[in-house]
Amino acid sequence: MSMNEEYERNEEQFSQDLEAFEKLLKNNEVSFFDADRFEEFFDHYLSKNKISKAEKVINMGLAQHPFSTELRIRKSQVLIRKKKYDEAIALLDEIQSVETGNPDIFLLKAEVYSDKGEFRNAVDCYLEALNYLDPEEHDYVYIDIANEYQNNGHFGEAIKSLKKAIRVNNYNDMAYLELLFCCQVCSLEEKEKTAQFLESLINSDPYNHLAWAYLGILLVELKQYEKAIEAFDFSITANENYIEGYLHKGETLMELERYEEAAEVYKEVLNREEPSAGLYFALGECFEHMREFDSAIHYYKQAIAKEPDYSDAFMGIGVVLDQMGRSSEALPYLETAFKHDDTNLEAILYYGDIKKDLGIYHDAIEVYEFLHSFDLPWKDFWANYAETLFLNGNTEKAIEVIYEGVKHNPDDAEMLYRWGAYQLLAGDTVFGGETLQEAYQKHPHFLEDFIKLFPELSNHPAVLRLYNF
Repeated sequence: MSMNEEYERNEEQFSQDLEAFEKLLKNNEVSFFDADRFEEFFDHYLSKNKISKAEKVINMGLAQHPFSTELRIRKSQVLIRKKKYDEAIALLDEIQSVETGNPDIFLLKAEVYSDKGEFRNAVDCYLEALNYLDPEEHDYVYIDIANEYQNNGHFGEAIKSLKKAIRVNNYNDMAYLELLFCCQVCSLEEKEKTAQFLESLINSDPYNHLAWAYLGILLVELKQYEKAIEAFDFSITANENYIEGYLHKGETLMELERYEEAAEVYKEVLNREEPSAGLYFALGECFEHMREFDSAIHYYKQAIAKEPDYSDAFMGIGVVLDQMGRSSEALPYLETAFKHDDTNLEAILYYGDIKKDLGIYHDAIEVYEFLHSFDLPWKDFWANYAETLFLNGNTEKAIEVIYEGVKHNPDDAEMLYRWGAYQLLAGDTVFGGETLQEAYQKHPHFLEDFIKLFPELSNHPAVLRLYNF
């Protein structure tokens, strides 16, 4: 019998036993099972977060096998899930007095102390567990220790623990990922030390694609872009099927505005795996920046075909169509992007601005009113919202809005000049004149730009006085 056939037979037998056990539970009956089978039933229910059934399994199992260490340890897991921490610790202490060298006891104690916020005790238990585990399993425990330090703001200690994890297994992707996260919130000096650590790993194992890739990511953090791209190239050379290496290289090239090169990298990914919506979107962005708009739209549509509610892709098509001078065609795409994701405020502002530019003022104002509830600091939002209100005949409301914009941007020349302009256009020559004088005193260089914005005020007495101020 092949291993495959044996596995399938075992799975079939487990399913039959589980079905029989389910009937016992339903009918409140009891039948004998080996302790191992009770453990399997328990693990099955716990993995599905069915705590009540898992507890019934353990109670029935312990009734038949009262001295089973493994079942008692699983009993402590139920107590932990039910937040009965004192009972869990008491049971684990009892088991430990009989079986001192079981690492699961210390791992579960660590879980209890972690849940209770006693992270020092949790760390101590993890360290104790290392004494009884196979050294090849130490990397995951060091990651758990690092998580305790991270969650309590001790990132330096977390980094030390993660480096230990990587020394145990220098192909543990999770350890590298957590290390990178810690570095992002640490000092420049710590980032540089970590880069040196990764370089030392590479010196020992030049074909470690993970070390090369994460070194590249860290070099991007350090603004050493060319070295980062070189690191990603080495990662790809070491393992040509490591897709993350290509993606990180593409992202870095885009950050450097080398869009044609980035597109070539992303196309290479197309040839190596089933394309994702995100990959198509990245290609769309590349071609949009290269102003190859038809290709950009093609890839954005491919992203939508993969993921029909991909709001950024709808946004991308809308922006491209607008840049092509086809703003009316852009609107349905932008509206769909808004419907799929009303948290992308920059995209929503763009949608409102196109409505404004097309003269659909009422709809634009509705969009701006939606954004107004977020109390945004963006100058363009306040300027465009006020201008749309003015163009729609509501000058008083425009004055109120632009004043809010001034409060958010007190040092911005355009905001202050616009405030004065709308006051003049509302007929308030006194306050409008005073506001423009204040604007001119603070920002005399902006006067010519102001005239371009409001040519109808170029011969207004309050404006003419500024030239002699």
